[in-house]
Amino acid sequence: INSERCGPGTRVSGFTLTEGGGYVGGGIRVFDQTEIEIDHNIILNNQTTFEGAGVSVQLNSTADIHDNRFLGNVSYKTAAITVIQNATAKITGNFFKNNLSTDYAGVLGVHQSAVVFERNLVVENKSGSYAGTIDFVMATGDLRHNTFLRNLAPTGGSCLREGGLSQLYLENNLFAHNGGGAPAVSTTTCQMFSCNIFWDNDVDYEGPCDPIGAANNRHVNPLVCNPAADGGAVSEFSPCLGGTCGLIGFNPTPGCADDVVALEQENWGSLKAMYR
Repeated sequence: INSERCGPGTRVSGFTLTEGGGYVGGGIRVFDQTEIEIDHNIILNNQTTFEGAGVSVQLNSTADIHDNRFLGNVSYKTAAITVIQNATAKITGNFFKNNLSTDYAGVLGVHQSAVVFERNLVVENKSGSYAGTIDFVMATGDLRHNTFLRNLAPTGGSCLREGGLSQLYLENNLFAHNGGGAPAVSTTTCQMFSCNIFWDNDVDYEGPCDPIGAANNRHVNPLVCNPAADGGAVSEFSPCLGGTCGLIGFNPTPGCADDVVALEQENWGSLKAMYR
């Protein structure tokens, strides 16, 4: 789908967009001052030779991208969504899985543009080079209440890389079980981080200012119900629920069928028996 100079009210909803190709925007290409809403679609197995295999938003366009499933899209760069050339995008409530960039940014690449990325579940995306999930360069990003699970990159941030001259705000995100050799988050400058949880990543953070231990950023077990599953639910005992920060991560179904218990209680008699 090519969208050019569409005004407010333009909407792409309820489609399965698959096997698209080309140079950019294999599923949907949004350009030249377009305003568009993209919602409740399955954007599946599209491929481009350069970037934006799922959706490309560019040239002063504005997109509201919500409640979609981005699955198995492949590109040289930014496999699921590209936002470039003074564009803006609000990306909320989406599910991203198995998107692959052979160079960088398996899910989202943002250059000289602004993005809100909120309440998304991001699972098993990867890059062949760096920035396995999201890459920002000379851009503004507001990332809140997202869950990143099992994303992979060899260098430069399995979940997020800030490549320079960007302004990022990271609040109430969960980064767990990510790896491939890269840290979960890599930045070049000290950013606005608060209320994020990091757990079982190859490395939590790379950059000039380790945020963990300040502003309620913590390295603590989030008690994900089943770390190998895609639901992102956490135990009712999880530190992601409640507390000073409120909800952390994207958690559509709080609580597990078989809850994980944080600590096993021991009685005094059993403890004495251990040390006889």
